[in-house]
Amino acid sequence: MNETTATILDILAWGGDPRTFAWFEAPPAERLEAAEALLEALGAVERGRLTPLGERLRRLPVPPRLARVLVAAGGSPLAAACCAVLLERFAPRGPLPAGPSDLLARADRLREAPARVRAAATEIERAARRVMEETAPDDDERTLRALLAGFPDRLARRRSRGSPRLVLAGGAGGMLDRDSVVHDGDLLLAIDVEAGARGPGSEARVRIASRVERDWLPSPDRRVEHRFDPKTKSVRAVEILSLSGIDLDEQPVPADPKVAAPMLVEELLAKGFGTQGAALRARARFAGIMIDERDIARRACAGRTSLPETGLLGLLSGDMRHTLEREAPLDLPLPGGRRARLEYRDGGNSVVASVKLQDVFGLAESPRLARGTRPVVFELLAPNGRPVQTTSDLRSFWERTYPEVRRQLRARYPKHAWPEDPRKAQPR
Repeated sequence: MNETTATILDILAWGGDPRTFAWFEAPPAERLEAAEALLEALGAVERGRLTPLGERLRRLPVPPRLARVLVAAGGSPLAAACCAVLLERFAPRGPLPAGPSDLLARADRLREAPARVRAAATEIERAARRVMEETAPDDDERTLRALLAGFPDRLARRRSRGSPRLVLAGGAGGMLDRDSVVHDGDLLLAIDVEAGARGPGSEARVRIASRVERDWLPSPDRRVEHRFDPKTKSVRAVEILSLSGIDLDEQPVPADPKVAAPMLVEELLAKGFGTQGAALRARARFAGIMIDERDIARRACAGRTSLPETGLLGLLSGDMRHTLEREAPLDLPLPGGRRARLEYRDGGNSVVASVKLQDVFGLAESPRLARGTRPVVFELLAPNGRPVQTTSDLRSFWERTYPEVRRQLRARYPKHAWPEDPRKAQPR
């Protein structure tokens, strides 16, 4: 048991301040803060001052935690026995019957305890009668509730029904001792905890536990969490009830658009506005258009709790879409009526059309996009679909390269037309 809490009670009773007190060996600041927080949780201290309950706890010959148990249990002999078991670390030999509390199971075997343990229980019971004037008879449920009053910061929850694996207060992991008699109940008190080995994955061992019923707990803290659900592509909200850092329950609640919108923005940006996002960005760069994706996403998600159904293209302004279609279209009309798919490569540094050579017959020179500043690069293909030439200057290709290409292809594909002047020929 932490002796610092008892010392702080004495200092406050003397009218002192634990933070400025002339300690012989001052405890670390974090230990002092933890002790003060515990005393407030016990109801012994309020705003740095000793309460009437705190004065009563101070008069009992046990640490403040156990004094709080004793007072909450009405000073009963069973509560006194529980205090003695914890103080003297009594553990009877042999198996104990299943029940709601390891501590009560040990206290029930007090007659088997060494004399010092029985004497401690007797002394504690007598002190309780002196301090409390009137004590209560033994009552198991009242004693279990009293344990919660003395260990309010030791709440734990099973990770799954019947599992010995626990979530301790604050979120740390724990393992219920295999000899524990507490086999049921989702909520427990981790009364005696042994720290686990250092290193990742290690868990504390709970040697003494006691079951806690939900309706014994004080009002829980409430918080609302928003989570993005990839299945519905929307932000869902849940209200979570928690106590001592342990989540007790959660219920769905309407999502707040003000909270959801920033989450949707990040989701849009992380996913690049879908599979067409990179292609659209390349087209915009080719056309000399600056796209502020974060600004677009903010506008699109404002007031929403689910992702817009349209992709990035659909979120652009009408003027921007019109400019894209004019300066960086998705395809290019060819002389014979076909359309060549345009591929914007290198992040929009170039645009390429892969077409069969016959499809550009009748096209005298390379088309230019982006306000006439950027020529289309043609990957010219033979009838079998294999590339024969790449050019961004069709005029030069017709004049200098085509005659040799024509000679080779005529030999391989004699059934195809290979005009001498393809600029005036009709596509076939």
